[in-house]
Amino acid sequence: MRQMVHASKEKYALVKSSDVLVLFSHLPALCALSNQVLDAFGPTTPDVSGWLPWRVPIGKVFCRLAQPLVVFLQYTLHYQTHQKSIKKACNNALFVKINQDTLRRRDSNRLGMSDYLIAPIQRVPRYCMLLKDLLKYTDPSDEDYEPLTKALCTMTSLVMAMDHAQCC
Repeated sequence: MRQMVHASKEKYALVKSSDVLVLFSHLPALCALSNQVLDAFGPTTPDVSGWLPWRVPIGKVFCRLAQPLVVFLQYTLHYQTHQKSIKKACNNALFVKINQDTLRRRDSNRLGMSDYLIAPIQRVPRYCMLLKDLLKYTDPSDEDYEPLTKALCTMTSLVMAMDHAQCC
């Protein structure tokens, strides 16, 4: 983030240094959470020959990650401020050009800055859909059935809190 703050102090900065902190303050926590999720679902040893991905206790993993997932609620609470920062940046001709170029590029999936800003908020409902589908196809006698149910309840509560945060 130091590089972004430094770049924001240049003569023709895309955004103000105060906006960099607003826009990217949650990025380290979101990246750390992504790494935790990847670690939780990946093999525990470098030798993946005996790793069975279908034996990962997904419900237990999501239950273990419940507290770190709160970063999505924190991000949501600041989302309106993020949007205002982007709108301010749209007064900068260079920012507008970069954003338009990004929208045209295939390697960016034709997504602009606003699309990237909403992505973390959209992730949690996708986790809920995943957990609902897993629960639907998990036998109630399976050892992960109860943790899946608890994880779905937790994630649904998080989605509701995020929705409420956006409304108020």
